[in-house]
Amino acid sequence: MVKYLFVHYNLMLLVFFVTKSLGDSEGKYSDYITECKKEYPVTQDDLEQFLYKKIPDNDTVKCLFACIYKKTGIMDDEGKMSVKGTRKIIKRHLADNPAVMKKAYAFAKACESVNEEAVSDGTKGCERTALMFRCSIEKAPKLDILA
Repeated sequence: MVKYLFVHYNLMLLVFFVTKSLGDSEGKYSDYITECKKEYPVTQDDLEQFLYKKIPDNDTVKCLFACIYKKTGIMDDEGKMSVKGTRKIIKRHLADNPAVMKKAYAFAKACESVNEEAVSDGTKGCERTALMFRCSIEKAPKLDILA
């Protein structure tokens, strides 16, 4: 029970940080996370790996993020990163900060190459989510985006 509460608490922190960073005034991003977490529950160990900038090596976590990315428009229905959808989100939430918006556009473009990688899960997007995560860890410091 304690482990469940700790995992739940960490998921709530994830919701808080995602919604704050995306300016989620309507609460829709937190709703997406809640919906996806029901289908793809994660463990405390999975969450701890994120602290070390590692994506857990299991499909549940990868598919959780694919689910969230598809609902937000970061990933399309074909399981590929949607630069267009990502740019829309960036513009919506960073329009008042052109310097950061420009960096965020460059960041999205820099990771677009993940769409060229072969994956074995077709349109699910779970494997591609792992590629996107790895790209973000690699590119963010180089582009001076959240290190």
